[in-house]
Amino acid sequence: MSVPKKPALRPANPRFSSGPCTKHPGWSLEGLKGALLGRNHRQPETKARLELALNRTRELLKLPRGYLAAIVPASDTGAVE
Repeated sequence: MSVPKKPALRPANPRFSSGPCTKHPGWSLEGLKGALLGRNHRQPETKARLELALNRTRELLKLPRGYLAAIVPASDTGAVE
């Protein structure tokens, strides 16, 4: 097995990645105003936001009456399996 060659072409922004990376132009902390960034899913504000997301998901997918939508703490694969 041979070692792959190092790419000759590099991205314009070498800090692009799936992890921590630079912010897009125009990004501002102000954009997070009102965001629920805590981890407590039992707070009234968080429960209301989750309910809103589930209701909108039901509407968007046009789920039949009696069907449920769920938000689970897992990857898509893990949630389905």
